Amino acid sequence: PLEVYYEFGLSSRGADIDNYIKGFQDILSKYYNFNDNQIYRMVVEKTIVKKGNEFINFRIRQYDF
Repeated sequence: PLEVYYEFGLSSRGADIDNYIKGFQDILSKYYNFNDNQIYRMVVEKTIVKKGNEFINFRIRQYDF
């Protein structure tokens, strides 16, 4: 089981944070060779930044029930 943390630095306050999760998660699971059905806990944050300073931070770790 895995836990993931995502922080999306977005320049639009109106951006729906959930629109960014699935695509990025699919990329991570392919790159790091895991099935995203192994994710049992997810923490997601949206940070507002100036245009041009957008970013994504993430952390993947084992989830201990």
